[in-house]
Amino acid sequence: MSEKISVWLWKIGEVFMMKIVVAIDSLKGSLTSIQAGEAIEKGIKKVDLEAEVVIKPLADGGEGCLDAQTAMGKAPIGVAKLAKKYGKLVLGFSGAVTKGATACNEAGIDAYFPIVRSAVSLEDAMKKKNAQENLIDTVEQVFRVIKALK
Repeated sequence: MSEKISVWLWKIGEVFMMKIVVAIDSLKGSLTSIQAGEAIEKGIKKVDLEAEVVIKPLADGGEGCLDAQTAMGKAPIGVAKLAKKYGKLVLGFSGAVTKGATACNEAGIDAYFPIVRSAVSLEDAMKKKNAQENLIDTVEQVFRVIKALK
C-alpha cells in the first residue's frame, strides 16, 4: 500500500479568476511534491490560463490511497477543515480510492478522484510519465466541469 500514488489537491479560492493552493505529497516513487504540484498546475492551466496556483509541499502520512483511515485526522483532513473554515471547495486526487473513502466527504473533502484511468500494474501506474500524464488529465477534466458549472 505504501507504494501507491497519493496526491491531494485542495482548491482554496473562487472559481475562474481563481487562486488555488495545491497542498500535495509526492507521488511515491514517481514525482516529488513539487513535480506533482507542477503537473496539477498544468492541468488547471489547460482550462484557466489566468488561475494563480500556489504549490505547498505536504507530507500526508498516507499509505497511497484515499480511504476511511484518511478521514481519521490525517493531513488532508486537517487542510480540508481549514479550507472549510473559510468556505472553500476541497478536492482530493489519489492513485487509489476505496469504498470507505466516502468518510472523507463527511470530514471536509467535497469530492475526490482516482487518477489512474484503467486497470494497470502498480509498476506502470508509478512510472513518472504515466503518473504525471494521469494527474494532469484528471485535474484538467475536473476543472472543465467546474468551469462549465460556473
